Amino acid sequence: MTIDLGSIEEIISRLGRSPESYFPDRMVDDIRLEKTIPRPYSQLARIRIGFSDGVERAYIKIYRHPRLGSGHNRSSAEREHDAHATLFEAFRGVDSCSVVRPIASFPDLGGWVMEAVEGPTLAEELHRKGHRLASPKASKTLLRAVAEAGTWLDHLHRQIRRDESVSVEECGVLEDITTLLEQSTALDDLERQQMAAYAQNLVRQLGTDRLDVVGQHGECYAPHHIFVTNGRLLVFDITGIKYGPLFEDLSNLWVGLEALRKYPLFSEPDVQRLQRAFLEGYGSDIDPQNPALALYELKNMLKLSSSWSRGAAKDWRGWARRSNGRWFIRRWLAGRAEGP
Repeated sequence: MTIDLGSIEEIISRLGRSPESYFPDRMVDDIRLEKTIPRPYSQLARIRIGFSDGVERAYIKIYRHPRLGSGHNRSSAEREHDAHATLFEAFRGVDSCSVVRPIASFPDLGGWVMEAVEGPTLAEELHRKGHRLASPKASKTLLRAVAEAGTWLDHLHRQIRRDESVSVEECGVLEDITTLLEQSTALDDLERQQMAAYAQNLVRQLGTDRLDVVGQHGECYAPHHIFVTNGRLLVFDITGIKYGPLFEDLSNLWVGLEALRKYPLFSEPDVQRLQRAFLEGYGSDIDPQNPALALYELKNMLKLSSSWSRGAAKDWRGWARRSNGRWFIRRWLAGRAEGP
């Protein structure tokens, strides 16, 4: 993808022409472009902002979908900026958790500006500190971060919610699972039938239960969308607040933890310890065997299976990663099919 330098430079120019609107109570000396980062559906540009009392960095995000037009880019940028602005206010006063701070919105250019955050993502921390060879101190620090990921999600669900509930049929999760099974290339026909039967069994277990509707992350509440920095947990890539059952977000991060078992150093007890910390941080009394959680877990594991199955296999490393992913998914799903 060709970087749209014109729009990036225009945003920098607008920031410089009216700095008091975006950086109140601070004197801006200059704003410079440092780095551009192409992404599949957007572009990032890191900028250096020189103030009279120091230097800070920020990111410009420009939406440039390869197939959709300017209307999509404009609405995507505005929606993502507004979601971060809403949640930044909602998390004021929460010591350990927040979202990446929005600075400015330029929907006519399909872009917006956010603070730059230094530090590893939760995904990186999990791979470094979540396995059996990690030191006790590192494991304790990681468990605290995973618990805070639960706390963040609990606060989101409490602050952004609707006074309504939906049935399993109304939320469409079974239809999503059916579509994902039809598209799966990691499973054979018999395995797809077994998974469909497992999903139907979970629906029967739920019966007439209704699921509370809450505000959702909007993209994917997963470890790679979470920064762990200076003792705080910051969430980003919130593409817009959606509404639906709390199990969507909950199962996304749950599956992100479950997928660690794909790697040799991660044992089942390692993963279960992390999942317990996540639920304890969330605070609600949710049983890991809850059929609604299991249903959304199945949906999101099938989504992960799809992404792994499409993984590049240009060399032996890519082929090995894809094969290992498919093997893990099939083993994981087979264990569920043998369940109740």
